[in-house]
Formats: sequence, structure tokens, C-alpha cells
Amino acid sequence: AVAQADGEVSPAEVKMLEKVYKALGIDSAKVFSDVHAAASGVAIAAPRSANPGSGFQLDHARIAALQQDTDKVSAMLANIFNDTEEAPTAAIPPAPIVVEESAPTDAPTPPAGLLGLDESHSVLARKLLSRPEWTREELLDIAADLDLMLDGALEQINEAAFDAHDMPFFEGEDPLTINTEFLEKVEA
Repeated sequence: AVAQADGEVSPAEVKMLEKVYKALGIDSAKVFSDVHAAASGVAIAAPRSANPGSGFQLDHARIAALQQDTDKVSAMLANIFNDTEEAPTAAIPPAPIVVEESAPTDAPTPPAGLLGLDESHSVLARKLLSRPEWTREELLDIAADLDLMLDGALEQINEAAFDAHDMPFFEGEDPLTINTEFLEKVEA
């Protein structure tokens, strides 16, 4: 009936119907008689499967067993995740907390990196201070050698410069220009 909706049945529609019949387990030889019957207005009998007994059937016993298993697992999980009882503490005494006091040492604390940065960012900042201008390609190589992501490292260095001296460490992206006022503050 669908193939007849536009008033004609094309060969491509017949091939598609044959595929559909095969997929549904209906004898594909019935396509032509069913199309002809639909064209003449005759009611089409309910299709019979090419392989009797191969139709889709639900196994109600299996479904019920799976539902029971699901209910049991749901109940167990509910007990696990909603359990508000504390584990009994009387059986195992709590371990004593030991706090060791460290003796004061006269050893000097290691100096903080440039602008309070960690070691790798300080190395990058010092390298940047060695020249007034850098290309992005040069900076990518240096950052890769230090296992740093360039954009994040540059942002961190500039933020540290703003925190320490209220001015940017550098300006621009390609080329990157070191702030001369910052150079004077660092040299002083």
C-alpha cells in the first residue's frame, strides 16, 4: 500500500520491498502478488513467515528472572550507598596520633625563584631577560625543552610580574618584547 501511495510502483520500490520482506522473514516471492493486490484494492492477507516459528517471541520466564535479579542488586546497592551506620570502633582501637616537632635549623632556606616562580618558570623568565625580543618559534622551542606549555607559562610569568612590580614582564605575542621598565627593576 505504501509503494502504491504515489500511484505507481517503481523497480527500486519493488527491490526495497523484497529486502523488507526478507528482513521480516516473509517469503519475498509474495511481493509482486501483494503489490498487485494493493493496486487492485483487494485486501492483503496477513503475511506468513517464510520460516514458521522463527518470528520474534518473548521469553516471559527469562524476563521475570532478570527482573528479580535486578531487584536484588538494586536492594544491595541501596544498602551500600544509604548505609549511615558507623563501623564498630570498639574492635579496633584508634591509632595514636604522633606529631613530631622539628628542631629549628640554622640552614638557610633556598632562595625563591625569580618573582616567586617555580624553577622551570624562573629559568624561562631569566632566559627571556637575556634578549629584548623573541619570536614565538624560539619561545616554543625553549618551553618544550623545559617541559612547559608556552602560553600558560607566559601568562604565569606576566601575572607574577604584575604581582611583584605592578607591570607586565613582556608585551606582544610574535614578536614578544620584554618590558624595558621591568628590565630596569630586575637589574636594580
